[in-house]
Amino acid sequence: MSKYLKKLSLDKHQEIGGSLKDMREKLIELHTLLCSTYGKNSVEVRRVIRACQGIDDLRCQLDNCVCKEFPELPNDVVLNAYYGGQRTQQV
Repeated sequence: MSKYLKKLSLDKHQEIGGSLKDMREKLIELHTLLCSTYGKNSVEVRRVIRACQGIDDLRCQLDNCVCKEFPELPNDVVLNAYYGGQRTQQV
């Protein structure tokens, strides 16, 4: 028996993946703004970096979930749910 109560649909995983990617891109924009405003070592910038790391951790965990939930699908299909499209920038 799975440790999950139920699984998300592949479409839902893809929707969440897109939302997380959008959130991360907004945080990258905010990071750039805050670095030029408050300095790259400011508390504000460190908090944005921590938020990005949280999103990265969540994407990784959900990527593991989608791979376990849909083992019958080709790898490129399930891996694209959270890491499809262009490569994300590092903070």
